[in-house]
Amino acid sequence: MNFRVLFLLQSSALTILEIQRLDLPATAPKGELYRWLRYEATNETLTALDFVHMHSAPPQEERQFRQGTLAFSAETGTFQPAEDPAAVYTLTLTPSLELPPSLAAQVAKFLAA
Repeated sequence: MNFRVLFLLQSSALTILEIQRLDLPATAPKGELYRWLRYEATNETLTALDFVHMHSAPPQEERQFRQGTLAFSAETGTFQPAEDPAAVYTLTLTPSLELPPSLAAQVAKFLAA
């Protein structure tokens, strides 16, 4: 695989993951080397999240994207999409960092495009 998973947060409807590309040099711009992705299980779509900023105040982490806000700790998290601020997805931080084969294939295809 040309990537590795750094963070993996999941629910039955939504997966948010951060990956590090392994096919780029370590000197590549961080925005290209590291990518946050959103996978919606209901329609099987994978989209990039446009990173705006992060806030880290352990044990809480927060990532702001143009598409919404992700807040998480060592075990759980929430994603609030910008297009529907009333919707809040409750996520579980998955320690194994292993993607299902179908999702791993979608990520690889996404990166190749």
